Amino acid sequence: MIIATIIGAIWMRYSATGRAIYAVGGNAEAARLSGINSRRITMTAFIINGLCVGICSIMFATQFNSIQASVPVGLELKVITAAVVGGVSILGGTGLVIGATLATILLSAISSAMVFVNISPYWINAVRGTLILITVLVDIYRRRRVNRR
Repeated sequence: MIIATIIGAIWMRYSATGRAIYAVGGNAEAARLSGINSRRITMTAFIINGLCVGICSIMFATQFNSIQASVPVGLELKVITAAVVGGVSILGGTGLVIGATLATILLSAISSAMVFVNISPYWINAVRGTLILITVLVDIYRRRRVNRR
Protein backbone atom coordinates (compact mmCIF):
# COMPACT_ATOMS: atom_id res chain seq x y z
CA MET A 1 0.00 0.00 0.00
CA ILE A 2 2.85 2.36 0.82
CA ILE A 3 4.55 1.67 -2.52
CA ALA A 4 1.27 2.12 -4.43
CA THR A 5 0.61 5.40 -2.61
CA ILE A 6 4.06 6.78 -3.38
CA ILE A 7 3.85 5.75 -7.04
CA GLY A 8 0.33 7.20 -7.37
CA ALA A 9 1.26 10.47 -5.66
CA ILE A 10 4.36 10.99 -7.80
CA TRP A 11 2.51 10.05 -10.99
CA MET A 12 -0.44 12.37 -10.31
CA ARG A 13 1.82 15.28 -9.41
CA TYR A 14 4.58 15.08 -12.00
CA SER A 15 3.18 13.32 -15.08
CA ALA A 16 1.33 15.19 -17.81
CA THR A 17 -1.55 12.71 -17.66
CA GLY A 18 -1.90 13.07 -13.89
CA ARG A 19 -2.02 16.85 -14.11
CA ALA A 20 -4.49 16.60 -17.00
CA ILE A 21 -6.76 14.45 -14.82
CA TYR A 22 -6.76 17.22 -12.20
CA ALA A 23 -7.46 19.81 -14.91
CA VAL A 24 -10.37 17.89 -16.43
CA GLY A 25 -11.78 17.16 -12.97
CA GLY A 26 -11.61 20.83 -12.00
CA ASN A 27 -13.07 22.31 -15.18
CA ALA A 28 -13.47 20.13 -18.27
CA GLU A 29 -14.26 23.06 -20.56
CA ALA A 30 -11.19 25.06 -19.49
CA ALA A 31 -9.06 21.95 -19.90
CA ARG A 32 -10.45 21.41 -23.40
CA LEU A 33 -9.77 25.03 -24.33
CA SER A 34 -6.17 24.69 -23.13
CA GLY A 35 -5.60 21.78 -25.51
CA ILE A 36 -6.31 18.76 -23.31
CA ASN A 37 -8.34 16.01 -24.92
CA SER A 38 -11.01 15.62 -22.21
CA ARG A 39 -12.48 12.43 -23.64
CA ARG A 40 -9.08 10.72 -23.77
CA ILE A 41 -8.24 11.81 -20.22
CA THR A 42 -11.63 10.65 -18.94
CA MET A 43 -11.14 7.27 -20.62
CA THR A 44 -7.61 7.07 -19.19
CA ALA A 45 -8.98 7.76 -15.70
CA PHE A 46 -11.51 4.93 -16.08
CA ILE A 47 -8.81 2.56 -17.36
CA ILE A 48 -6.56 3.40 -14.41
CA ASN A 49 -9.53 2.92 -12.10
CA GLY A 50 -10.15 -0.53 -13.59
CA LEU A 51 -6.50 -1.46 -13.15
CA CYS A 52 -6.55 -0.35 -9.51
CA VAL A 53 -9.80 -2.24 -8.88
CA GLY A 54 -8.24 -5.38 -10.34
CA ILE A 55 -5.16 -5.07 -8.13
CA CYS A 56 -7.28 -4.34 -5.05
CA SER A 57 -9.59 -7.27 -5.84
CA ILE A 58 -6.65 -9.66 -5.95
CA MET A 59 -5.30 -8.25 -2.69
CA PHE A 60 -8.76 -8.45 -1.08
CA ALA A 61 -9.22 -12.04 -2.27
CA THR A 62 -5.94 -13.13 -0.70
CA GLN A 63 -7.33 -12.30 2.75
CA PHE A 64 -9.98 -15.03 2.51
CA ASN A 65 -10.09 -18.69 1.47
CA SER A 66 -12.88 -18.01 -0.99
CA ILE A 67 -13.74 -15.29 -3.48
CA GLN A 68 -17.17 -13.65 -3.43
CA ALA A 69 -18.79 -12.32 -6.58
CA SER A 70 -20.57 -9.59 -4.63
CA VAL A 71 -19.15 -6.47 -3.04
CA PRO A 72 -19.01 -6.48 0.78
CA VAL A 73 -21.83 -4.51 2.32
CA GLY A 74 -20.88 -0.91 3.09
CA LEU A 75 -17.60 -0.93 1.17
CA GLU A 76 -18.67 1.95 -1.07
CA LEU A 77 -19.37 4.14 1.98
CA LYS A 78 -15.89 3.35 3.34
CA VAL A 79 -14.27 4.31 0.04
CA ILE A 80 -16.24 7.53 -0.37
CA THR A 81 -15.59 8.53 3.24
CA ALA A 82 -11.85 7.90 2.93
CA ALA A 83 -11.61 9.90 -0.28
CA VAL A 84 -13.65 12.86 0.97
CA VAL A 85 -12.02 13.03 4.41
CA GLY A 86 -8.64 12.73 2.67
CA GLY A 87 -9.26 15.95 0.78
CA VAL A 88 -10.67 14.73 -2.54
CA SER A 89 -13.41 17.15 -3.53
CA ILE A 90 -16.81 15.78 -4.49
CA LEU A 91 -16.93 18.60 -7.05
CA GLY A 92 -13.65 17.44 -8.64
CA GLY A 93 -10.28 18.90 -9.45
CA THR A 94 -8.62 18.72 -6.04
CA GLY A 95 -7.25 16.04 -3.79
CA LEU A 96 -4.10 14.14 -2.98
CA VAL A 97 -3.32 10.43 -3.07
CA ILE A 98 -1.46 10.65 0.23
CA GLY A 99 -4.41 12.41 1.88
CA ALA A 100 -6.82 9.65 0.83
CA THR A 101 -4.41 6.99 2.08
CA LEU A 102 -3.95 8.68 5.45
CA ALA A 103 -7.72 9.13 5.76
CA THR A 104 -8.17 5.41 5.08
CA ILE A 105 -5.78 4.58 7.90
CA LEU A 106 -7.52 7.08 10.21
CA LEU A 107 -10.99 5.69 9.47
CA SER A 108 -9.80 2.12 10.03
CA ALA A 109 -8.35 3.18 13.38
CA ILE A 110 -11.61 4.90 14.34
CA SER A 111 -13.65 1.82 13.39
CA SER A 112 -11.33 -0.49 15.34
CA ALA A 113 -11.41 1.81 18.36
CA MET A 114 -15.20 1.89 18.31
CA VAL A 115 -15.31 -1.91 18.27
CA PHE A 116 -12.80 -2.15 21.14
CA VAL A 117 -14.79 0.36 23.21
CA ASN A 118 -17.85 -1.86 22.61
CA ILE A 119 -19.86 0.67 20.60
CA SER A 120 -22.52 -0.85 18.39
CA PRO A 121 -21.32 -1.49 14.80
CA TYR A 122 -24.33 0.43 13.50
CA TRP A 123 -22.83 3.65 14.86
CA ILE A 124 -19.72 3.20 12.69
CA ASN A 125 -21.78 4.02 9.58
CA ALA A 126 -23.31 7.00 11.39
CA VAL A 127 -19.82 8.31 12.14
CA ARG A 128 -18.77 7.79 8.51
CA GLY A 129 -21.86 9.62 7.24
CA THR A 130 -21.25 12.48 9.65
CA LEU A 131 -17.62 12.75 8.52
CA ILE A 132 -18.73 12.89 4.86
CA LEU A 133 -21.30 15.58 5.63
CA ILE A 134 -18.90 17.74 7.61
CA THR A 135 -16.13 17.41 5.04
CA VAL A 136 -18.41 18.24 2.09
CA LEU A 137 -19.84 21.27 3.91
CA VAL A 138 -16.33 22.52 4.73
CA ASP A 139 -15.29 22.02 1.08
CA ILE A 140 -18.31 23.95 -0.22
CA TYR A 141 -17.68 26.75 2.30
CA ARG A 142 -14.00 26.91 1.29
CA ARG A 143 -14.87 27.05 -2.43
CA ARG A 144 -17.38 29.85 -1.88
CA ARG A 145 -14.83 31.84 0.11
CA VAL A 146 -12.21 31.41 -2.62
CA ASN A 147 -14.70 32.41 -5.34
CA ARG A 148 -15.58 35.63 -3.49
CA ARG A 149 -11.95 36.75 -3.70
